[in-house]
Amino acid sequence: MAKTQTSVWMSAAALAAPFLLYVVACALPAAAFSVFSNDSECDGLGLLVFGWIGGPQAWLPWSSNFLWLVGMVLLAIGRPGWGLVFGTVGLVFAGRVLLPHTGAVLLQAKYWWLGSHAVLVIGCAAACVRSWGGPRSEIPKAEPGAAPDPAA
Repeated sequence: MAKTQTSVWMSAAALAAPFLLYVVACALPAAAFSVFSNDSECDGLGLLVFGWIGGPQAWLPWSSNFLWLVGMVLLAIGRPGWGLVFGTVGLVFAGRVLLPHTGAVLLQAKYWWLGSHAVLVIGCAAACVRSWGGPRSEIPKAEPGAAPDPAA
């Protein structure tokens, strides 16, 4: 029973931590634009909804949101290995925001957003390692000279 409770708590923490980081990133200022000398600022939620408009250089990091979501769902349904794959590819795509972005200055939300991707990958990796340590079915060894078991 304790192992089941630990697994539930670990899964809850592995899902809650990246989700909370993502929510904080959506609430913080994410980008400052200078368009026609009209300075404007956008929060993380605005970039989540309209980030694809930024052109080809914004499509790769914006598409990582879908990979993050798929990774979260896979972790939630107990498929941490696949969640790790999607989360890692999403983290690589999201890392594009660390390169210069013409026409915009990315603000503090990018660190929280990248953190949500990284914590998802760490949570999936921990869930994978934990699942590897689970009970293993052992092949029973036959006694020397014993007749083979027909039920096996």
